[in-house]
Amino acid sequence: MMIWTQCSMPRAVGIGFWFFVGAIALETSFADDLIVEDIVVTNDLGPGDDTFDVVAFLEALANISAMQPDFNLGQVPPGDYSEAVRSNASALALFGNDGDDTITNLDSISADATAESFAGEGSATLVLDVTIDSVWNGGSFANATAAAVAGGIGDDTITNNLNVDASADATSNAGSVSLTGAGLTATVLTTESNATSTGIESGDGIDEVTNSGVINSVATSNANSVNVSVAGAGAAASLDTTWDGGTTATANSVGIQTGAGGDTINTQNQLRAESTASTTSTGVAVTVVGISAAEVGSTAIADATGIDGGDGADTITVSGLLESDAHADAVGIQVAATGQGLVMSTGSRWSSGTTADATSVGVFGGAGGDTITNNGTIDTDADIFVNADTVSVVASSDNGAEDVSKLTSNSQT
Repeated sequence: MMIWTQCSMPRAVGIGFWFFVGAIALETSFADDLIVEDIVVTNDLGPGDDTFDVVAFLEALANISAMQPDFNLGQVPPGDYSEAVRSNASALALFGNDGDDTITNLDSISADATAESFAGEGSATLVLDVTIDSVWNGGSFANATAAAVAGGIGDDTITNNLNVDASADATSNAGSVSLTGAGLTATVLTTESNATSTGIESGDGIDEVTNSGVINSVATSNANSVNVSVAGAGAAASLDTTWDGGTTATANSVGIQTGAGGDTINTQNQLRAESTASTTSTGVAVTVVGISAAEVGSTAIADATGIDGGDGADTITVSGLLESDAHADAVGIQVAATGQGLVMSTGSRWSSGTTADATSVGVFGGAGGDTITNNGTIDTDADIFVNADTVSVVASSDNGAEDVSKLTSNSQT
């Protein structure tokens, strides 16, 4: 048996240089990304056939926060620029690893992962010859993954007699960013958060999972962006300008998940999976000459599954209470774009939308000839909230322009 905890310290990378020769700006690059991680595995049984009983409280806690300070680059020459913040938190309480393992929980197992990213406010002005391409890559990204028990590859037997809890929480925020420049051919300013939680995951093999206790799996994802603007002229007539911005939150929770193989799953007491995703995108403006593609949106996706049997001929029995809840909220306000296509451009396209998608599944058998029996209560719920206001688009091109503004929502149980 191997017990280890790994926590990586925040890592920041910043490399930048630029040169001006007379009135000519030479191409350069600048990287000032902030990347932080916290990866925790409390108990790793290692490869081989293991038998392990949890007789005391077992916990994995990963908590990381990344905050990027405000920046003002002033006037900079052409080149590739990166100014993003990324956080990653991963918590696994008990890992069976490869082999035919027998794991029995007689107490409580908990995995909790929290990741937060905050991108500071900033501005930059590109001073350059329009014949040189420039790329700006920035934004805020947060990822949180939590699993209480993971069996690994092999024929595992996993039994929960008391409490299993997994919680993943990801939050990503981006402040005001203003970019101005000629020759700005590609701009990426996105805000993303992803949260994934799993109570018990047996992995591939012919596994047997029994729950006579309580399993809770909760995933929460929040992404927010405020006041982003880009103004610039495209490069030479043979080049187009691409703007890619948006706010996306994804939450995925599973109570019990088995991989490929003919598995047996039996839940006799309580099992609950809950996912909540919310996004807010406020005040986005794009003004570009030679714009060929613009993507700006606010998207919230929440998926909750009580039991996922995976591929194979599984036998799944529900004798107790199984709950699956998914909630998705998406808000997009005050989005505007103005663009004029170039003579040799293939057209201008603008796409903006506010989308909420919530999916709640009680039992998913996967591919294969499954046998599913419900002797208890299965309760599924999926709800959405969508709000979009003030969308204005002006685009022209000699070859025609396609302007798209969309407001979509989907709820499935």
